[in-house]
Amino acid sequence: MSCPINYHFSEQNQGCDWPENVHNCPECNNIQSNTFAASTESCNKYYYCNENGAAFSINCPEGLYFSQTEQVCASPELVTDCPVVKI
Repeated sequence: MSCPINYHFSEQNQGCDWPENVHNCPECNNIQSNTFAASTESCNKYYYCNENGAAFSINCPEGLYFSQTEQVCASPELVTDCPVVKI
């Protein structure tokens, strides 16, 4: 679908919207609103998924990983639920 100039397509709403409202994030699909979702790209990155289906990317402080179970950033040895393969 193509949107008018200055609009972006929102997968969540299946329509055109202002760019600041469009944060297509597969991690937020099927997640309760106003919660956090672990990134599938990096263990220290996560998303805040709001009630409008928008997702906001957040990084944990350096050296910490996001725990989906605990909903906090923690030491890597304490995070067992990172969806990214750890080396």
